[in-house]
Amino acid sequence: MTKLIPSALLVGGLIASCAGTSFAQSSVQIAGQLGVGVGVKNHQGPGDGSVTEVTDNLMKASWLRISGIEDLGGGMSAMFRLESGLSADTGTAGGTGQGATLASPKFWNRNATVGLRWADIGVLSAGRQFHSSTDRAIETLDVNQLSAAHVAYAPVGYFGVNRYNGFDTRVDNSIKFRYKKPNVIEFGFSAAPGEGTAGRNYSAEIAHTSSTLNVGAIFAHFDANAQLANGHKPAYEFWGIGGNVKFGSVQPYIAYYHNALDSATLLGRPQQVNEIISLGVAWDASAQTRFTAAYYNDRGTGLNNVLGRDGTKNTWILAGYYYLSKRTELYVAAHNNAFLDGYRLETVNLSTLNRTASEGRVSGLSTGIRHNF
Repeated sequence: MTKLIPSALLVGGLIASCAGTSFAQSSVQIAGQLGVGVGVKNHQGPGDGSVTEVTDNLMKASWLRISGIEDLGGGMSAMFRLESGLSADTGTAGGTGQGATLASPKFWNRNATVGLRWADIGVLSAGRQFHSSTDRAIETLDVNQLSAAHVAYAPVGYFGVNRYNGFDTRVDNSIKFRYKKPNVIEFGFSAAPGEGTAGRNYSAEIAHTSSTLNVGAIFAHFDANAQLANGHKPAYEFWGIGGNVKFGSVQPYIAYYHNALDSATLLGRPQQVNEIISLGVAWDASAQTRFTAAYYNDRGTGLNNVLGRDGTKNTWILAGYYYLSKRTELYVAAHNNAFLDGYRLETVNLSTLNRTASEGRVSGLSTGIRHNF
C-alpha cells in the first residue's frame, strides 16, 4: 500500500492554527513494483543452445519511486520525483538505460525531477526524465505501454532513445512541459541543451484522448555530441503516429514509426533508416484476466550505417495476466524475434538478444509474478 508521510510538523500546525493562518499541505509517497520471472530462450551464443534463467518480470520492469507534492494554492503545486530501476532477481538497483553501457551508472536512472503543476494548465518539470514523445508512445501507441524489462518483449525500445549516448532511454538535463485536457487535446514538448557527453535533443507530442478513442503523433531529434571532420554533426530523428480504440472489452492498437540515424563516426554519412508498423490488441476477458497480442514489422535499410545492409525484423509477443488482487498479478508471455537478410547481421540485436549470428530467430517463454505497493 502506498505510504503517505506528512512533512508538516504538528507544532507548525498548532502555531498556524493559533495564528489563524492556513499553511499548504505536503506529502511524500513511497511506491513501486517488484516482479520476478522464470524464462527460457533459444539460439543463445556462442553454443547456439537454450538458456533457462531467473529474471526480472520481463513484461513489467521493477522500480522504486519516492515522490512528493505540496499544494501552493490557486491550483498550483510543487512536486518532485525520484525513481530507480530494480532487478529483484539479483537485488541490484539503478542502471543506465535500456541496453546502455555508460561510464557513470545512475541510481535514480528512471527519473530525477522537480517541477510545478497547474490544475488547468499542465506540468513543468526539469531534470532526468523521458522526453515528451516517449510519454505519448507509452500512453497511446503501444499495446504493452513499452513497459517490458527486455527489448525481446519491446522491440521499439531500440528507437526514440539517444543512440549517440549509450541507448539511454531517458534524457539528462532536460526541461519538459505537458498539457492535458482530456476529450479535447493533449500536447507536450521537451528539450535538453546537450551538456557533457550527450548531444542536444528536443521532442514534441500531440494527442486526442477520450474514453473510447486515443490518437497521437510524436517527434524526437538527437544531435551527436561532436561533429565529424567534414564539419557535419550527425543527427537521429524519430517520428510516429497511431492510436487505439475501445470496443467494450477489446482494444486494438496501430502505429507507424520512422527513424533515420546518421553515422556518428563515418565521413560518408551512411544513414540507417527503419520503418516500423506495429499492431496490437488487448482483451479484458474478465475482471481478473487480461490478454495482449502484439506484432511489429521493422524494415531497415543501411543497418549499422552499412550501405546495402537491408533487412526485415518481425516480432510477435503474446501475454496473459491473472490478477490475484488489485496489486498482485501472475503473468505468462511468449516472444519470437525473426531476422531476414541484412537484419541477421545487425549488431545491436546480436548483442542485446545474445543471438547466434548463424541463426535468424530467437524465441522465448517467461512466467512470473508482480506486486505493486
